Amino acid sequence: MAGNDAIVIGGGIFGVSAAYHLKKAGLERVLLIEREPVLAAQTSQGAAGFLAPWWAGSSNEQPELALELYGLDLYRSLAKRHQIGLRQHGIAHVATTAANQAAMRSRYELVRAQLGEDQVALLSPDQLHELAPIVEPSQVRGALFMRNAFSLVAAEAVRALADEFVALGGELRLGTDVSEIVIDDGRVRGVVAGGQAIMSGRVVVAAGAWLRRLLHTVGIELPLVATQAARFVTQPLASVPPTMPMLMFPDYHNLYLRTEQDGLLIGCEEIVVHPPTLQSDLSALQRGQLPQAVAAGVSPVADTTHHYHLWLARAFAHVVPVLGEIAVREVRVGYPTRVPDMRHVAGQAGGVHGLFLLGADLECGMTHGPGLGRIIADLAVHGHAPPEIAAYQPDRWG
Repeated sequence: MAGNDAIVIGGGIFGVSAAYHLKKAGLERVLLIEREPVLAAQTSQGAAGFLAPWWAGSSNEQPELALELYGLDLYRSLAKRHQIGLRQHGIAHVATTAANQAAMRSRYELVRAQLGEDQVALLSPDQLHELAPIVEPSQVRGALFMRNAFSLVAAEAVRALADEFVALGGELRLGTDVSEIVIDDGRVRGVVAGGQAIMSGRVVVAAGAWLRRLLHTVGIELPLVATQAARFVTQPLASVPPTMPMLMFPDYHNLYLRTEQDGLLIGCEEIVVHPPTLQSDLSALQRGQLPQAVAAGVSPVADTTHHYHLWLARAFAHVVPVLGEIAVREVRVGYPTRVPDMRHVAGQAGGVHGLFLLGADLECGMTHGPGLGRIIADLAVHGHAPPEIAAYQPDRWG
């Protein structure tokens, strides 16, 4: 078919990774289209920017760990050629309860077997305090420290990968909205973008929060929900060392902290509720429980979500005392997407030859995006993908 060998819709990490890997797979004419005037303008822009082998230690064989290890290697390679703000200080999963301490000990054995003994360590409270002096050692049970983890500036990493795509001969078109996917006789024929018909027998739709809406126009329905994630950066804090590892507290709403701009970047597990009212129960929060005075089932909005996270963080000052004095300097918002089974969407759209879908980042898109882009490229170019990718098939809901 005359025209492009492939068209990719979406300039976040999923789309850029797919475009890059399509070029690496040998396609000559690959076009990447992004509706915004810059890349990584939505979910990738708001990403927390810490990457780790999250699935290491799982007792079940899952494809996610392979995705994570591939992504970590790709970013390390990218950092040798581009400024992406990569800082490798590891991540400490901190236990504040006896139950979680026991779970971490069990996970340690599995991680050591999967990644190697030099990649993981169990830390005592005092050892954790040496690495992260902002933590009060008397309030924690210890930590699982994973060295094979780092932080980066997500938007810069996406744009660096796009630069590599362009250097390989790919074409990038910004500020262009795709209004239609052209399908005829069960095959994709191209897209209409910026009022212009652009032909291709391969189209990858990686449109993030807009994926569902775009597919709806061609009669494809996905149970995909776009949510809103907010995290914030504090004012400079003299007590935060620049070499401090990322900290995650699974006992407390998965609260996470990492160094950022001489302060802390702070976020937590997204909870779909409004911020608590003045009748909140501080002691319940300190026990890791949600307060009773919340409105369950109400989607948060940006100007309230970060206030809720700030409130949660300040209520954790007995474990991390500096949190009692934090103030918000910057709020970052993204739009992560989810599906009911909390797995990614990656594969060919069931009834349409040449139409490939990539979505449901689940707030781990930066880590998994490189590997998912490679899988989609292999499928689009060579017609094969790892067997375990069946878990991500777009038509798995029937």
